[in-house]
Amino acid sequence: MAEASEWYEDLPVGAVSIVSVDGYIPEGDLQSLLTTQVGERFSPNQVRDDLSTLYTMGEFSKISVNLLNDSIDEVPFLHVQYEIQVAPILDEIAIVTESRELTKTIQDIIPFSLGQVFHPTVEMWKLRMHLINKLESLGYINVEFDLVHSVSEEQKVRLTIDVRQAIPNLYDSIDIANLPSSLQRQYRKLLRKFQIETGKRVQVRRLNDFKSNLQILLQNAGWLDAKVRILLQQTPNNTQELHILIEPNKRVEVVLRNVDIGFTLKRQLRKPTVLRESLSIYSGTWLSENDVPRMTESLLSRLEAFGFWNARVDLDLQQSPFTVTVFVDIKSGIQHEIDAIIINEKRAREGKEVFTEAELKSTLTYERPELNIGLLLNEAYNREIFSEGLESIREAYIGAGYLDVEITVQDDVFTQGSVKSHALTLSIEPGEEHNIGMVRVDGGLESVNQDVTQHLTGTYTPNKINEIKESLENAYQETGFLYSSVDVTSIPRQNQIVDVEYTVELGELVWLRHVGIRGNQLTHRSVIDDALDLQAGIPLTPSVLEGVRDDLNALDIFSSTTLVLTGDNPTQQDLLLVLEERPQWAFRTGASLATDLGVLAIGSVQNRNVQGKGRQAFMLGQFGYAWTEDSLRFDSTEPIWRLATTYTAPRTPIRISNLRFESIFQEIVQQPNYRLVQSGLGMGLGLAPNNKVNMLVEYRVKRMVLDDVEPRLLIDNEPWTLVNEQDPLRWWSGVQGSMILDFRNDPFNPTEGTILSGDIKIGDGLLNQLPTVRLSGALSTLQPMDPFRWKIGFSWGIGRTNDDSPLPLEDRFFLGGSNSMRGFARNQVGPANQRTWTDFQYPEQIDDLVDEYFRETSGNRWIATGGDYFALANIELHYPLTRWDMDESSLVTFVDVGHLDFISAQSSTDSQDASLDTLFRYCFGLGLRYSTPIGPIALDLGINPSPMVERGEAWLVPNVSFGSL
Repeated sequence: MAEASEWYEDLPVGAVSIVSVDGYIPEGDLQSLLTTQVGERFSPNQVRDDLSTLYTMGEFSKISVNLLNDSIDEVPFLHVQYEIQVAPILDEIAIVTESRELTKTIQDIIPFSLGQVFHPTVEMWKLRMHLINKLESLGYINVEFDLVHSVSEEQKVRLTIDVRQAIPNLYDSIDIANLPSSLQRQYRKLLRKFQIETGKRVQVRRLNDFKSNLQILLQNAGWLDAKVRILLQQTPNNTQELHILIEPNKRVEVVLRNVDIGFTLKRQLRKPTVLRESLSIYSGTWLSENDVPRMTESLLSRLEAFGFWNARVDLDLQQSPFTVTVFVDIKSGIQHEIDAIIINEKRAREGKEVFTEAELKSTLTYERPELNIGLLLNEAYNREIFSEGLESIREAYIGAGYLDVEITVQDDVFTQGSVKSHALTLSIEPGEEHNIGMVRVDGGLESVNQDVTQHLTGTYTPNKINEIKESLENAYQETGFLYSSVDVTSIPRQNQIVDVEYTVELGELVWLRHVGIRGNQLTHRSVIDDALDLQAGIPLTPSVLEGVRDDLNALDIFSSTTLVLTGDNPTQQDLLLVLEERPQWAFRTGASLATDLGVLAIGSVQNRNVQGKGRQAFMLGQFGYAWTEDSLRFDSTEPIWRLATTYTAPRTPIRISNLRFESIFQEIVQQPNYRLVQSGLGMGLGLAPNNKVNMLVEYRVKRMVLDDVEPRLLIDNEPWTLVNEQDPLRWWSGVQGSMILDFRNDPFNPTEGTILSGDIKIGDGLLNQLPTVRLSGALSTLQPMDPFRWKIGFSWGIGRTNDDSPLPLEDRFFLGGSNSMRGFARNQVGPANQRTWTDFQYPEQIDDLVDEYFRETSGNRWIATGGDYFALANIELHYPLTRWDMDESSLVTFVDVGHLDFISAQSSTDSQDASLDTLFRYCFGLGLRYSTPIGPIALDLGINPSPMVERGEAWLVPNVSFGSL
């Protein structure tokens, strides 16, 4: 008898719906997740897939399926209804305590983050136990608190932690028993390190770390099997007495008694820890006469590494109730040293060398500095290390395709006093190159296989074979076969031929079905969707996934992004984005100090995600002091300050652009000989088609007041000479643009690459009736030349006005100082006017120094006026200090060459009339770039080989800057 079928089997699906028990549906098109679609025959398997997908992509605590028979007039109509219950989400955590320290402690130990699923009935008990255990381990006792939660209609949970009591568990007293007197100082240092002091909280982890470190301290001092016990005893005042009990057991002493070894080795072995290690004496070893042969062999091995191949070691073991003493006598015998290493390659004599001698020696000594002949104290012949170096050379030849390489070593020995010197000659027979024979690919697509492997010919090298393997895998994965893999097998044949066989495991094409997002508590989903621009049905490839990660990082909203592919169907995968938002508000502070610029403090406030739309509001404040005009002191009466606000709307109006609004209020521009106060507004459009190109065009309106100016700085007929001297005010309006092309390998710490930049400033004359054009550009390139690095830079600028008058003061170009020509004072290069010197009173201690370096004795001085155009070249040679583990620091030598002048025929200066302006000025010098955790430091010593004494130039100019590189 046939089994009866269910009524819904094989019925056509007339409707598919999703309803919520709570009446709230979360954001996102859940319908697109489902495989059950209208018009298809009903399948229970598809329902199971839908349930799995909904559980994975949605944050639901319960999902059920209702099959409704909505047939009308015998017309079959199946309604598939998914009923979901939205999981509660932790939306806010409020902490109520009596101290800020306790609040911060609880914030750090809460095991939940905002945005994750939080079921109060399950998690509240776990949270209570977790907080009690953590707070007790951090030194709080009698902990009492209330946990209160509320759930909104949208299933958002607000959690309140109200701490009624948490008494700090403090140390009342600390004492120690049986500590050797020689370790008292190190013991006190450990107490301070782990904050174990009277009045501090008892923290279990720190106490355990202190115990471990104290035990290590005892072991290093010779008490190898010492035991440390910790006892806490509570006082009537609810504080703790800490008792530290030490069971030292026997001390192991090692003593060099009679030795005749070299200074370097003797200095090492005089350290007890090194000598014990050389004798293989460790914790848990109960020394007896039976251990003497083992310890002797261990020490002989160390001596052999220093070239003492035939040394003799005698050990004398003496025991007392409290110590075990090992007396060590060493008769070293003759020491073996490497006098020379000569490398001969057979092909080199035929003019067909595989590697140069320098390359082979570098391979031999790589990570083996002991084989660098000629370096101080590096002559000892360590046969084991030398054998490792030979193996590295052999691997280099095999990697180049010479699989039958043979290396023989000729050892010429001669005696010099108490040393046997070895002249080692390496004869290398590379043999014949192995060539690639037949290349075969099993599996995959013929077109892809042919395209990738068609150039795999010529010399056989493992690197070349593996590169093709990686290229095949990448080609298939980028085609959409995301989980494809490739294996490779090399088969040697006769006549130095190697056949290569690749095996492709293709798998299935993987398509994107849906994008799910978790963790975006503030950020609107539309912002993320717009940034990613992912469409369902596109192939999933490594570049697509990497692009998703890059696009999310570019938003500057999320501190972490995790990409998860889910789905039971291997050909259709859902992409789940698990995000963690950065704090909405960011506060930053910084500072810079330079000998020619002054001191500047910087502070900023930024809202990274205005209204959850990914837009940014930024406020910048600056405050500082420059040097007074003619003195080595800060001008404290007139500080430099600036207040600016910026509002940025990314991906507006198109994906690769951003809209910017900016305002500046009373910005102080302080130069050596003038002071400008400006305020204004600007609106601009930025374009960033990729991470290498960045452009900005904006329209600005500015109000400028010339607050202070050196009279001889102004040029006849320039705009500032035409305004009211009592109220030196000018307006400016126009277009500004900038472009940066950055092709360096790292934007923050580059080691190679090129960066180009350009700026344009066009004054439209609408407000100031003076149309102007100002252009400037720069190119800087880094070229590595191991171990050095060249940095070459070129910059230029030119500006014109509509009536051929000089450029206004704020638009003119200046040269000289730490950012341009380092052998000159700031803005000192170029045309200048002469004026009478103002005699300032300096402190008696530095008055002579000021006379010699900074002040003319003639009674007059020269004021550089800048110019309408300039050209500058900077060449630097960097020597990175990687040998001293300072990868981001370097020594620098530099040469600066520049030219600055006026174009306008209306411009005339005293230096031009006196023929003191040369065509080019140049300088050179030395410097140091040092990177610190809080900012870079630059030290430069510029040398002017041809100082103009008439203009007060010095031949030596030091520059120091901190945080302003």
